[in-house]
Amino acid sequence: GKSKSLQVNLNLLHDETQGTKHLLTLEDPPEYPLKANQSPLSSGETWNHGIKNSVRLDPDILMYGELRDVESAQAAYSGGMTGHQVWSTLHTNNAVASLQRLIDMGVPKYLVTDPALTTGIINQSLLPVLCPSCRVPLSRNLGTITPGLLSRLEKLRIVDQVNLRGEGCSCCRNLGVVDRTVVGEGLLTDMQFMGVFSERGASAARRHWVKEMGGITKIAHAITKIEMGSIDPRHAETIIGPLDFDRQLVELSHV
Repeated sequence: GKSKSLQVNLNLLHDETQGTKHLLTLEDPPEYPLKANQSPLSSGETWNHGIKNSVRLDPDILMYGELRDVESAQAAYSGGMTGHQVWSTLHTNNAVASLQRLIDMGVPKYLVTDPALTTGIINQSLLPVLCPSCRVPLSRNLGTITPGLLSRLEKLRIVDQVNLRGEGCSCCRNLGVVDRTVVGEGLLTDMQFMGVFSERGASAARRHWVKEMGGITKIAHAITKIEMGSIDPRHAETIIGPLDFDRQLVELSHV
């Protein structure tokens, strides 16, 4: 869902600025129509060269389809340092891990941890939506989930609200699910957050984001949808991890 999120946000940005900003993309290949000048990566052209060439076209806002290596990541930061707003994607498990990923790719830490350059991070995953016609209540099917998951749901006090995937019906083409829904986390960085990340590491920064900045994690977002009965908790744990991960993170801060 990363490319779709970029499409929605960039189109909104175009509308909010009434088309006065020059939006330029570099994609391999373009996936969705955008209210922007969309440029495919040329044959034989590297991401590094493509990004450097795009800056010469006098854009206000740049979107690169993906940061795939150290050259493309460093070139994207070069665009940010020259006053361009830059949007892109990369693969990570959570928002804070994006900072680790960029540093591991070879972007200098002093650039990654500058909140004037790395201004915001969105991390998201897609979870299957249960068919409302054939989903079944957990309360009548307790034996179909593991004791560990049942214990985690009991601690959250949401057992009675939880539904599980059914056997399928004509409404869902016998799949038991009808759609996918996003669970995500959005991090707006500041100096204090970046200081915690630099001095104490990613786990401490994630705790700071949740406890001091009011951050809502993907786990917390998923739990709200599980409580609504639209997501099977087994699907959630398979895709984004154990439902008690946030609690473990907070508890570890007291050890």
